[in-house]
Amino acid sequence: MDKQKKYKVYIDAQPLTPPRSGVGEYLKNILKRLENNPRVYKYTFKMGLMRAFYKKPIDLDINDIKTPVVIERIIPKSVYILLAVLGIKVPLEIFFGFNDIYFFENFTTFKKIKGKSITVIHDLSYLKFPDTLSKNNRLSLNYSVKDSIKNADVIIAISNSVKSELEETFDRKDFRVIYPIIEFGENFTSHEFEEGFSDNATKYLRKHDLEKDKYIFFIGNMEPRKNIVNLINGYVKSDGLRNNIKLVLAGANAWNNSEILKSIKENNIISLGKVTSEEKAILFKNCLFGINVSMYEGFGMPVVESFSFGKSMLLSDIPIFEEVSEYDFYTDHTDTEDIGKKINTLIYDNELRQRLETKSKDRFKYFNSLHQDDELLDIFDELTK
Repeated sequence: MDKQKKYKVYIDAQPLTPPRSGVGEYLKNILKRLENNPRVYKYTFKMGLMRAFYKKPIDLDINDIKTPVVIERIIPKSVYILLAVLGIKVPLEIFFGFNDIYFFENFTTFKKIKGKSITVIHDLSYLKFPDTLSKNNRLSLNYSVKDSIKNADVIIAISNSVKSELEETFDRKDFRVIYPIIEFGENFTSHEFEEGFSDNATKYLRKHDLEKDKYIFFIGNMEPRKNIVNLINGYVKSDGLRNNIKLVLAGANAWNNSEILKSIKENNIISLGKVTSEEKAILFKNCLFGINVSMYEGFGMPVVESFSFGKSMLLSDIPIFEEVSEYDFYTDHTDTEDIGKKINTLIYDNELRQRLETKSKDRFKYFNSLHQDDELLDIFDELTK
């Protein structure tokens, strides 16, 4: 490779738009690492965002990201994808110029005239649990993933579980795996921040009538795949209430969540809605243990975020949680009786909880030791040879 040449890399900025999901955090974290990698001298980055001309400017909350953002205000992304579905594929170069590499982190591979493309696929929920998605989202993902499998030069799966599902589903076998970057706990447990963090934690917990080690914590979007109704029903059947152990939920309202909201109200569950990073850190650090009994995940970033605080988790027995946690203790997400019994086990069994906490710390060290930015730069190098 000619070391004097700078290769242009286009990055889709759409996942960074609020409300930011796990895909957005995936992009932000890997961008921060890339920008500080000494190997990055070979590449110049540019992010592109499609946004309708009539919409107000938005704050992407990326002050710690140096990569410039170019906003195209002629065709919104939803219209662009609809045109593609109808067979009218408009090359990105019309809006964002020519690039050597296109990095698409959100399932979709957009049309281009030249250059190589890398597309990240986070899960196959639209196939595995189609009823948990809105119709439009399901149809969009069905088109986008098939098109990406056919046209992307490189497909990245965010876990070995997703890679296996892709291999089983599609006639393609060259999928790569790059795990998400999780640095969450370190940002809020450093020595210089500890004093102010503790003061804020005391005020925040008091505001919501919470005490340290007296609640179980879940965070995730309020949508069906997270299995929140079964989580609540399992908690109600446990000994949590009689031991003054509360269930605390946090996360943005999403889709098809009327049953979830009804269950929260009927069972008087504490639901904090979308929380800030500092509030999330407070809730993780002071809970008795975390809980996630999701039906399906591609990775489960909140699980590793919990690990970053050394917390044990009650997790559903799905392949990705077995891959991420390497625990020997899970619950059947379909069985509220089992969820209740396993909650009781973690409430009463201090030895088990401490053993899982040790495992959590080890797993966070493992994920934090990976060099995902180098793995991605290796792919950039391959594509520009």
